[in-house]
Amino acid sequence: MALFLLFIIVAIALGIAGAVVKGLFWLLIIGGAIACAVVGVIGLLLIGAAWARWGFLGMFLVLSLILLGIGWMSDRREQKRRSSFE
Repeated sequence: MALFLLFIIVAIALGIAGAVVKGLFWLLIIGGAIACAVVGVIGLLLIGAAWARWGFLGMFLVLSLILLGIGWMSDRREQKRRSSFE
């Protein structure tokens, strides 16, 4: 993060901030797209492996349990956040 800020400060000092910010924006977009693609491929490989090992019902149950766990953790975090306001 500090290196990023230093990079922006140097770009402003050199008068090329517009081009640098545009370049960093597109690098961020491309990096995010690549990260989403990698996570998607890993997810599909895991779902495919579960399907091959346990069949459709087993894969569906495992996926459902994982998603329910994520929802439960998210709900607990939100309840803690809301209880701190009362």
